[in-house]
Amino acid sequence: MYTIGLWGYSFASVAYTVFALLILAAHNKSSLAKWILLTSFIAGTVNVFSALQLTMAYSLQWVMLLDAIKIAFFTVLILSFNVEQNSIKSLILDKTIQKYLLFWLMATSTCWGLTFYFDFTFEYLFLLFVLLNLINLVILEQLYRGATPQAKRSILPVIIGLGSIAVFDFVLYAQATMVGGIDFDFWYIRGYISALAVPLLLISTRRIKQGSVRVFVSRSVVFIAQC
Repeated sequence: MYTIGLWGYSFASVAYTVFALLILAAHNKSSLAKWILLTSFIAGTVNVFSALQLTMAYSLQWVMLLDAIKIAFFTVLILSFNVEQNSIKSLILDKTIQKYLLFWLMATSTCWGLTFYFDFTFEYLFLLFVLLNLINLVILEQLYRGATPQAKRSILPVIIGLGSIAVFDFVLYAQATMVGGIDFDFWYIRGYISALAVPLLLISTRRIKQGSVRVFVSRSVVFIAQC
């Protein structure tokens, strides 16, 4: 299983790198494409460190910290479908996204602090990832439900891709919370799940043009993002 995990994370790293290069080659200067580029870079970096962790055996906490950052980028990407995308700056300054990032920072800092305070116990980090992935799943569901027929066709691949990652991680960390530790059989195949999302992200990126798709999310999702 160790070899399977190493190959999976390595494959995902290469997949996100190729994806980023394709975005650059397309010369798409929209803020959405730029954010997807940043997100793919973060996702690739997380997979690189996950692969290195298997060979160097350093603490999973550092991989999980990067994973929390990756989730934040994924969530902002999801929320970006419902905000004006004139620039990366305008995206970050959107009130809904700012409130989500504030929530993310507070939740991550609190759980990370409790982990250190209680002698490096992982249970609070497991709970953090259960919560963050659950929020992603709810937002993805409401995003698709509130989309127009044209928008649904464009965003369906990214919904499936990011939803698959969120479901897998939710199950992984929910189980870890109940039994007090990560099932490494699941951990070793995370890289493959992450890599499978790349072609779906590519399809959505090609379908969505700046300003051509406007997705309206219901108020319940906005409320979740703001809490």
